[in-house]
Amino acid sequence: MKKNPEIQFCSPEEIKAYQESRLAEELLYLQNHSRFYQRLFQTHHINIQQIKTIEDLQQIPVTTKTDLQLHNEDFICVSRDEIID
Repeated sequence: MKKNPEIQFCSPEEIKAYQESRLAEELLYLQNHSRFYQRLFQTHHINIQQIKTIEDLQQIPVTTKTDLQLHNEDFICVSRDEIID
């Protein structure tokens, strides 16, 4: 995860712009690496390129405890050999 140590000194507008640029990166990562989110985006006809703001996140259904219980393996975004127990 990219960090920006200077973020604490930025204006609210700059912080929001930074968050939204990171949001786009994270959604693309999830679409490319998570079977759960690939399926979720497809099932709900979510085009991640249309999610540009924090407010747009409302288009994505909330992940529930049941989702985690039933589809735990599908949340994994890296290969098994990269997982450290």
